[in-house]
Order: sequence, then C-alpha cells, then structure tokens
Amino acid sequence: MEAPRNIKEVQRLNGRLVALNRFLSKITERTLPFMAVLRRCMKKNKFCWDTEADDAFRELKAHLCKLPLITSPRPGEILTLYLSCTDKTVSSTLMVERKEAQIPIYFVSRTLKGPEERYSRSKSLYCL
Repeated sequence: MEAPRNIKEVQRLNGRLVALNRFLSKITERTLPFMAVLRRCMKKNKFCWDTEADDAFRELKAHLCKLPLITSPRPGEILTLYLSCTDKTVSSTLMVERKEAQIPIYFVSRTLKGPEERYSRSKSLYCL
C-alpha cells in the first residue's frame, strides 16, 4: 500500500480504517495526522502530505501486519476493560483471559471534539 497522493485517497484510507475500527486498537489516535491533513486540505484547497502523516502511515502499516486475533466471549468468563485517554482521543479494549494470556474481544476508539477536548482526563472517561 502506498501513501495517499490526493485528498480522495486520504478520504478513502480513512473510510477503510473506520470500517476496521473494532478490530484495531487505538485507531483514532493512530489516524489523527490523516485527519489533520484533511482539515488543512479543505481549508487551503491544496493537498499537503507532511512527514507526520507519512510517519503515522508507516506505523499504521506495521501495526496492520501484526494484528492480534480477536475472539468472542464465552458465558461465565470474566472480562477486563482497559481504557486509554489522551488529550484528543479515548480508546478502550475489552479482553478475556484464556490459558494465562489476554485475548482481545473488541476495540472502541473515538476522537474528542470541541468542549470535550477541555475535559480533565478523569472526566473524559465518561465520554464513551
């Protein structure tokens, strides 16, 4: 997969990643540089793929090459929920422990927008 060369290709990449959202951990955090490129392109009406977006694209490709297998929960299993919060994103991972290893079940990730970005980190956990 090659880096996007125009606005449409960045939009297409973002659409594909949204479709895979529940299978990818912290996907919103990983794609923030792509969204920044789109915002700048829409304002200036000129495509500009910067080094930050290129680095994020390379890291994303490496992440996609080593995805963990996800599973479905079984009745009676104890589930563990991990939360990750940054200034711009909130992510969570639902895990189950089997054979002394934690296996992911589901990922959720979302971007904080507007006033949500000003919440303290302890309050932003309630945004999910």
